[in-house]
Amino acid sequence: MSPTFRPKPSRGRRPSRESRQEWQQGEPRHLRVLYALFKSPFRWRVTGLLLVVFSVFLFVVDTRIRPSIEAIATSVATRTATEAVNDALQSAVAESPDEGKILHVETDASGNIRLATFDFHSVSIVQAAATHQSEETLSKLSSETFSLPVSQTFGGPLLSVFTPEIPVRMRMIGSAHSSIRLDVKSLGINQSVHALYLDVTAQVQAVAPLVTKPVEIHTSVPLAYVVLSGEIPNTYLGRATVDLPVLPPLSGQK
Repeated sequence: MSPTFRPKPSRGRRPSRESRQEWQQGEPRHLRVLYALFKSPFRWRVTGLLLVVFSVFLFVVDTRIRPSIEAIATSVATRTATEAVNDALQSAVAESPDEGKILHVETDASGNIRLATFDFHSVSIVQAAATHQSEETLSKLSSETFSLPVSQTFGGPLLSVFTPEIPVRMRMIGSAHSSIRLDVKSLGINQSVHALYLDVTAQVQAVAPLVTKPVEIHTSVPLAYVVLSGEIPNTYLGRATVDLPVLPPLSGQK
């Protein structure tokens, strides 16, 4: 049987619709969809224009909208977490039965303070209660909604009052840990102040559209303090650097 030969189409002539359909039927479906989408020069121009518009949109989002959302979300998270931790610490310290047992003072016959000690067992109980209360308060933080002016995102704070606002919703997830700090200060020539503080550090994760920002706040609550007063010395030199006479004088000195 002699082979059949098909006439070769000319180079400048487009293939017929039947030949294109035969070629498309033998290809996978996704290739057929792409061929149908981009088969004309007009589709290529539209696709290029869409890519340019999408690139400009991503640039505006990254350079204008994201910093504004991050700044406002950080401010809102800091304010909310600070209020929550302060309220939790005040209630926990005030309601603790061991709050009045932290400081023990012993006096002499004249009524002067002879010895002052801190009961660190009671301190640890108050610390645990305050930390637990702070953890519970931070875990109950609900979502916050703030408004983002449209003009502010494009660098126009002057017209931010007159432009529409975009509501942005954010969520906060936080945790807390605490530590005890003893602060000693000298007052005057015969007094010193010993203060015991409860330091609480809260770490809050602010989650907003396009932004995930960690926020850390520090709060200190005084648990107890005592002022120790001694006798007034006859001579007070302070921080003087003058040479003082040596008694008795050394050999060769008058």
